[in-house]
Amino acid sequence: METNLIPQYKKIGVLVSGGTDSTLLLYQLSKTHPNSELYLWTGSRLDDGKFNLEYVNKILLELQLNNIKAHSIVTFKNRAEGKERRNKLHKQFVDMFNLDCMVNGFTLNPPEDLGEGRDEKRDTIRPIKSEQNGITYYMPFVSLTKKDIAQRYEENGIRDSLFPLTVSCEAVEPPRPCKQCWWCKERHWGFGEY
Repeated sequence: METNLIPQYKKIGVLVSGGTDSTLLLYQLSKTHPNSELYLWTGSRLDDGKFNLEYVNKILLELQLNNIKAHSIVTFKNRAEGKERRNKLHKQFVDMFNLDCMVNGFTLNPPEDLGEGRDEKRDTIRPIKSEQNGITYYMPFVSLTKKDIAQRYEENGIRDSLFPLTVSCEAVEPPRPCKQCWWCKERHWGFGEY
């Protein structure tokens, strides 16, 4: 499992969105780091009615992890405010709980152009470990695409149990999945369904 690359730290911060990548990340950490304390950080948005929180809750209920020590939920007005404030808030979170590191499930973009919304930072493989703002970050999936993530779901036998509980859509208004936003298109490209 990719999370084997993360040292067996005592306190690990995990960015959890309710999406396929962070859900797989939590699943893998539950297998590779059962003795680590997990501190979850979730960002949600007012402009979409904090839509992702119901998915995060369902995922956590399904996983039944007993090593979660705290779950911080931070609400932003919109996606732009989230991007603007998250680094400062991550630092406060790390300092508050004296965390050893933060991990996230960032992946590579698909090689095809799926339209507007592509995050160019995900076009090239970045280091698995980095130091930013005084925080050690691990990105164990940084060399994987959404198709690779779908393959990991199959290999671990969690495609039918965990995948349906996840959300990728970033639409502000229903219906969701909108099947039009970049994140819906990436999910469909990788998993063959929305």
